Amino acid sequence: MAEQTRPLRPGPRPSLLHRFGRAAAPGRESPPGVALPDAVGAQRSSVVNLSLYWGGRRVLAPATLPELFDARRAHPGAVTGAGLYRPTHDDVTMLARESDLHELAVEDAIVADQRPKLELYRDTLFVVLHAARYLDDVEEVEFGELHLFVGPDFVISMRHSESPDLTGMRARLESEPELLALGPEAILYSILDRVVDGYAPVVAGLENDIDEIETEIFSGDPAVSRRIYELSREVIEFRRATHPLNTMLQGLHDGFDKYSVSEEMRRYLRDVADHNLQAPTASTGSARSCATCSPSTRRWSRRSRTRRCGPSPPPATPRAPRSRRSPRVPRSCSRPP
Repeated sequence: MAEQTRPLRPGPRPSLLHRFGRAAAPGRESPPGVALPDAVGAQRSSVVNLSLYWGGRRVLAPATLPELFDARRAHPGAVTGAGLYRPTHDDVTMLARESDLHELAVEDAIVADQRPKLELYRDTLFVVLHAARYLDDVEEVEFGELHLFVGPDFVISMRHSESPDLTGMRARLESEPELLALGPEAILYSILDRVVDGYAPVVAGLENDIDEIETEIFSGDPAVSRRIYELSREVIEFRRATHPLNTMLQGLHDGFDKYSVSEEMRRYLRDVADHNLQAPTASTGSARSCATCSPSTRRWSRRSRTRRCGPSPPPATPRAPRSRRSPRVPRSCSRPP
């Protein structure tokens, strides 16, 4: 294949991640102290997509991780992408060694029970996102944990659940060479945009079920109270997953400003931040609506209005002033004659 042997000419590419620190070099040893549990498994392959991009276009699609590493060494300046689903011990070990991933970030990526966060390890960003989708038949919000490693010339995604599906995002990004040419930051933006866009159907599903409860509240069905409780719990969990993303996006925006990333990239990030602000606001409104649907809340509200709107009680009769008592005389003292 002609592209595999033709070396690609490296060129300057503005990158926030290059300015964070030194660039990763190929062929480094495995980070010391990385403990990868055997429970993850070492037999199957967890790789679902491997890509090498140059000039905003996908020029190679390696079949294995070693082929991807060889292609990256042969084409300096290219950007590589690796997508993993339920990462295995062997795959994570190879990626940690080749990409010089920090041992703490690797340990966090193996354990699929992390809070949404954004952390910088040397020249690599470690991002944890919680995607969400609403299961209308059981009225539950299903969360999917996604870990990202964003380096100077690579992006690694590790999905620990079926959600989010990044296939459509990848196809859309590869159809926009101008955006993809902006480097790893463009891939990070596209994944953030995909996760945040998935919040809108969740909010719509929650609000629809809450509207149904409002029509059934006076039906006398004892299951309504249980349904209100379960929906309130789903709303709270959804808000916990989406609220930290505001701080993460603000941190990215501040870093883009500090390291003079292109205005085009910052504009894309602001768009994601604007969309994410709507999700916590809508979920908070849904939680309040769900709370006011409770029969106990409605009874309390009616009693409160009755107390406020009823006739005011008559004013209390003032008490007569107490007579001032003479001071007590000690027993040892005699009264004056």
